[in-house]
Parts: sequence; structure tokens; C-alpha cells
Amino acid sequence: MWYWRARELEATKTQIEEETGTISGNYSFQIVPIFRANANTSAGSIHQTFSPILTIEVGRTSQGNTITVENLHQQQTGAITEDKVVTHDEVVYERYATYAFSAFSIVGLAFSTFRYTKVHALIKGSDTDKLIVPYKDLVIEAKEIPEFSEDTLIIEVKDLEELAKAAEILARPIFYIHNDAEHTFYVFDADMTYIYRKTEGKT
Repeated sequence: MWYWRARELEATKTQIEEETGTISGNYSFQIVPIFRANANTSAGSIHQTFSPILTIEVGRTSQGNTITVENLHQQQTGAITEDKVVTHDEVVYERYATYAFSAFSIVGLAFSTFRYTKVHALIKGSDTDKLIVPYKDLVIEAKEIPEFSEDTLIIEVKDLEELAKAAEILARPIFYIHNDAEHTFYVFDADMTYIYRKTEGKT
């Protein structure tokens, strides 16, 4: 086997000398095979290419013609990694609980915003509107008030708070009517009427 390889190398050497017109006592040949490795693993596909180099030295020495072959050797290192997703049930449950809590919080915030807007719409109004806010559940706005008879006893109170006390004691609503800057509040009880009058801009 080696005899025929040596003859092939000598023939190649002779051809080079003929083509280049030069003569040399030493030649170096490199043979580069290519190896391709393909594999499928649980972590994925592997595709690697190896190209080791085989060096052959041909020379003349005092001992005659020599052929030296260096070992065909190549080393390549690598790593294969595999990612796994681990689900913790307790984390999933906590996430769902957070979603539920957030939903309730949003509903509560929406209701609070609605109440705030509704109540403060009155507070931002006129002085009389602000005055009505604490008693808004007792006050009924009337379109007109009927005429009083001569037998009707009319009692004027000093403020709306006193009128609200009378309304609560008598279990009667407060009727409210206004004409421009004039605001009048009534509580009717049989032949007796409690009245509070307020002019806008006056205390």
C-alpha cells in the first residue's frame, strides 16, 4: 500500500517539477478530507463539519529518500443546551387571583368616580346648590306652590338646617322652588307651613 502511495507522490513531485521548471529535494503535501456530521437530538439538530489536515513530507537526506506522515488529528468541542418551561401551579393561581382583585377594584373605582361626579356637580354650582347637598335626600324641587289660605300658620325659620330638622321630625319632604335669585323652601304640616327663604348672593 505504502509502495504505491510513494509512487503516486513521486509522480506528483515529478509533474510539479516539469510544470515549474524547478527541482527541489523536499516537498510537503497536505491532504484535507471533509467530514460532515448530522444528528437529531431531543435538544435539536446538530450539523458539524470537520476538516482535519494530513501533512506528508517528502525529502532527500544522506540516508536516502524519506516520506514523513503527520497524524491526521483534529479536536473540536461544543455544547448542546435544552430549554424547558416549568409551570408552578401556585403562581398561576396567584395570577388569576390578582386579575379578579383588579377587576373588582376597577368596578369600585368606576362607582366611586360616578358618585363623586354626581355629588360634586352640585357642590360646584351656586351657593344654594351647595347648601342643598347635605339635605338632597329630603328636598323635592316643585314647579309651583299653591296659594295659602288665611288659616294657614306660616313659620319662617332661620336657615335650611332648622327646616331640615322640622322635616325629619314631621316626616315631611322639603319642597323647593326658585325664581331667578329667590329660593324658597317649604315644609307643609296640615294648617302649618315652615318656610326658609334665601336670596342668591346673600348670607
